[in-house]
Amino acid sequence: MLVGAAWPAGETSVAGSPSGLIGCAAVGLGALWIGAGPTAGQVLGGLAELNACYRILHDQKIPLPFEPREFGVLLQGLGWVLLVGWGWRPFAGLRGWRRTAFASLVGVAGTITLLIFTPSTSSSPIIR
Repeated sequence: MLVGAAWPAGETSVAGSPSGLIGCAAVGLGALWIGAGPTAGQVLGGLAELNACYRILHDQKIPLPFEPREFGVLLQGLGWVLLVGWGWRPFAGLRGWRRTAFASLVGVAGTITLLIFTPSTSSSPIIR
């Protein structure tokens, strides 16, 4: 969605908004901090807010079917992508490197997609 919104805007949005940069930096730093060592209970509680299957596991007090470290790695990857990728975009835009700024936005979107769809190392059938 970000790439699609930036495509027709052309030169006007190449540097990005300051509030967007601050928001991405805050979310990126938060993801790095939370992803450093989540417990199984924290991961299951968070996933239970988003998914009915995990809500059932949480309500029935069934343990998390995978290692919480996998979720932490995903969060830390997201944090680095937001900090580096989104941070590069306004730098490139202010330098006049419009194609590089747009490529940074495409790279952020693509890397987040790869992080989400990278196969899990878990053998749990619930995750797949």
